[in-house]
Amino acid sequence: MGQRAISLAATAKRKPRFQDTGHAQDYCSIAWRYAVGAVNDSKQTKHCKWVRLAALRFLRDYRNTRRSWRFDPWHANDVCDFIEKLPHVEGTWATTEIRLEPAQIFILVCVFGFRKKTDGTRRYSDVYIEMARKGAKSTLTGGISLYCLCCEGEQGPQVIVAATTAEQAGKVFKPAQGMVRKSADLREAFDLTAWAKSITCDQNQGFIQPINSKSSTQDGWNPHLAVTDELHGHKERGLHDVLKSAFGARKNPLMWRITTAGYIVTGVCYEQRTMVTKILDEIIEADHYFGIIYTLDDDDEPLDESKWIKANPMIGITPALAEMRSYAKE
Repeated sequence: MGQRAISLAATAKRKPRFQDTGHAQDYCSIAWRYAVGAVNDSKQTKHCKWVRLAALRFLRDYRNTRRSWRFDPWHANDVCDFIEKLPHVEGTWATTEIRLEPAQIFILVCVFGFRKKTDGTRRYSDVYIEMARKGAKSTLTGGISLYCLCCEGEQGPQVIVAATTAEQAGKVFKPAQGMVRKSADLREAFDLTAWAKSITCDQNQGFIQPINSKSSTQDGWNPHLAVTDELHGHKERGLHDVLKSAFGARKNPLMWRITTAGYIVTGVCYEQRTMVTKILDEIIEADHYFGIIYTLDDDDEPLDESKWIKANPMIGITPALAEMRSYAKE
């Protein structure tokens, strides 16, 4: 990585002027600073190898205008702006609305900011995010589910939240359900109704629905967004593959995979993780796939709390540092 980082040093210093007059905050600049900070963390004190490579990829790809995609600040800012208008529905927070942290903004700006030159749809159709527990992955994904349901101009968008059990699928669905029920402005703006097991949007005839691997109705979906939660827990690949193969009729589909680290090295999660590492290492090229892995580096001491931020990029906010110290003692 050393030579690639050096070659981008001058580029990283010249922060672009992101042109977007439609949103109150410049999230793209926050993502840019996060990426530059990760790339410049040459001693890997706060960012593991895979995060640094993901940041390097972002900086490089933004400057590469010869590709079949471009970077659109409006779309990158819009998804962040939407999510920060959503209410917290779990836990105790300093603000009533969600406030995104730089690591979250970086992911959103990458996934939603790069667009195809031909038709303006997202460059990335596949996403893999690995992070330690209590990293607010489910809350963030609940916000993304609502954004893809309401804001992407899709007719009849199906947003499917899939997990191995109904309880696990609910960990993403219930935050989204709570956001709708808690926000009258959100319901009114998009004609949303939060039912017991679905969220419907009368404005575009779309819905969000949780499913699990024991469901008898795995086939027949036409998802705009398919979320697979805790992918490492999928001992069989059937549910994942059914959803992935169902994207054919959608112009702008997105497969969103979130997971903590697992131990099964023969399952679909390890397969996807391996693909991400090869993309970031530039062993293979897959312009449609965004991946980021928050983890310790191989030579890190797990009980060294100065390294915990690598696997927990929002540590101190979630999880609390005191809570992590208790885990370490146990």
